[in-house]
Amino acid sequence: MKVFGKILSKKVSVGIAVTSLFVVASLVYSLGYGMAMRKFNDIVGYTQEKQKMYSKLSEVDYNIRDGYIGDIDDEELFDATCAGYIKGLGDSNAKLLSSADYKSYKTEQESALGEIEVNPLENNMAVIRCASLGKNFSGNFIAALNNLMSEGVRGVIVDLRGSAAGSEQEVINLAEYLAGKGDVIYTLDANDNKEVICSSSSDSVDVKFVVLVDDETSGFAEVLALVLKDSCGAKTVGIETAGNAVRIKAVSLSDDSVILFPDAFYVTASGNKIFKSGIHPDINVVNNSNSEDTQMQQAVSVLEGML
Repeated sequence: MKVFGKILSKKVSVGIAVTSLFVVASLVYSLGYGMAMRKFNDIVGYTQEKQKMYSKLSEVDYNIRDGYIGDIDDEELFDATCAGYIKGLGDSNAKLLSSADYKSYKTEQESALGEIEVNPLENNMAVIRCASLGKNFSGNFIAALNNLMSEGVRGVIVDLRGSAAGSEQEVINLAEYLAGKGDVIYTLDANDNKEVICSSSSDSVDVKFVVLVDDETSGFAEVLALVLKDSCGAKTVGIETAGNAVRIKAVSLSDDSVILFPDAFYVTASGNKIFKSGIHPDINVVNNSNSEDTQMQQAVSVLEGML
């Protein structure tokens, strides 16, 4: 109606006005039709693939039941088929667990403690080694950092090499404390839906950071490393990380078993996804000797140059 009103206000002919409205209506219809057809084609494609999958499975089942000389346990066969589907994703984060196994999994995840080790260095520097980012990790890290700062420490090497186990909430708690004002961590799902899960309303801590990473730095440790890099100005030293920072979704099935699968990426202020690509260190250093930690030596040198 607004379009029609504007047209009439310019004193054009009724024929031109009607023609204009027809063009607008046709355009709206075309856009709607195009979107509907794309949705339809997606559904048809999905249905065809699904039919193909079930058809092959039906063929296998028919021939086995027709000629197999062994015993068939239908329940075991069905469970194995579902497990095979999950395995076929080729993703170590995807699992099918029984109700009992899932309870054990949750208990293990929730009871894993955060482990840190603090080692003072010369020239107002220190190392905080993070073996696990589990329960109480953020509180322990913050307490250790505050204590170091009160003693005059101005530079900290955060050693995340070999660190994988952890808790999303613990990393969020620490990121809120360390990072400067703004959004710090968000998730991005398969449909590109963005959700901010960590924001900071304070200034970043007055400490220079260097982060040590390697190919066993995985999951939430990768998120923390990138938070320190993107939001705290840290330099990263070591080798490329595992590239396994994803949110895991748990879905209960009708028989109380549970499927676990990644349903979103973790992304930090840089906007870069860690999943599969990993973190490429600012300074790539490989430890060539078991007796000499050349990565740590390089980290100390880099931190000295930042102070």
